[in-house]
Amino acid sequence: MKGSFHIATVSGIPVKIHWSFGLLLLWVAYETSKDGFQPVLLLLSIAIVLSVFFCVILHEFGHALAARKFGVKTFDIIMTPIGGIARLERMPEGRGQEFWVAIAGPVVNFLIVGVIWLSYALFKGEVFPLFSSSFWNFDQEATSYFKIILLANGYLGTFNLLPAFPMDGGRILRSLLSLRMDRAKATQIASYAGQG
Repeated sequence: MKGSFHIATVSGIPVKIHWSFGLLLLWVAYETSKDGFQPVLLLLSIAIVLSVFFCVILHEFGHALAARKFGVKTFDIIMTPIGGIARLERMPEGRGQEFWVAIAGPVVNFLIVGVIWLSYALFKGEVFPLFSSSFWNFDQEATSYFKIILLANGYLGTFNLLPAFPMDGGRILRSLLSLRMDRAKATQIASYAGQG
């Protein structure tokens, strides 16, 4: 993608970021400072944005590493303000392989949710923190950060499972349909499901 800059190579996969990501950080800085400069709020907001995008990178690595298991190369992972893209050379076509590649991304997000949930539960002594009124109190910066990252990953994982092709959920649906019908018909149904 034009306008993307290489920032790292992890496990042989280049990670790139689009220049427009800088506009997002500028917007966050503006929004948090328009009622007066609050350095703690500014740093917390930028940390949250960067952390969520790091989680999106991990999501994309879930796809990339699952694809590698089936012999599919990932050209790169590109981050933009609206999300990430793992550019695979192709989608694996073996029975059920697309399912594992597609579901790997959301699984990463749900694992992050699980780690934060468990840590919060152990720290606060609450087994089901989401059902506690104290969980929804965002007055303390330190715990607010982890709560927001937990909720963001829950949202990312769930949103990506929506059966809207070519999102992860749509690819999962196509892979399951492909077990019963030819791939072209499965693609057509998965695409239609995403529109309705």
